[in-house]
Amino acid sequence: MSLDKAIPHDTIVQSPAGALESRRVFAVGEWRVECTLGSNAVVLSMVTPCGTTQSFQLAWTDAQDIAEVLRRKTRALPNAVPRAHTAAAVGSVQ
Repeated sequence: MSLDKAIPHDTIVQSPAGALESRRVFAVGEWRVECTLGSNAVVLSMVTPCGTTQSFQLAWTDAQDIAEVLRRKTRALPNAVPRAHTAAAVGSVQ
């Protein structure tokens, strides 16, 4: 793990309203999507390169909306490279 990936940093993002805003961000070293038992939801867990984990429960409809927005936003990236697999439940960022 390189030190620059372990340290949170500030970056500039463009809000949905178009304003430029500063955000404190953390790199993602690994992520998981897991089904919950007894509900129509999934749990999205993100792990930083230094091992800190945050998990979020997403309703099925929110998970679908997030997936669609990620598809649109990543397609628009200047260096976007199509992935061979689109339905992975576990991933890591290299």
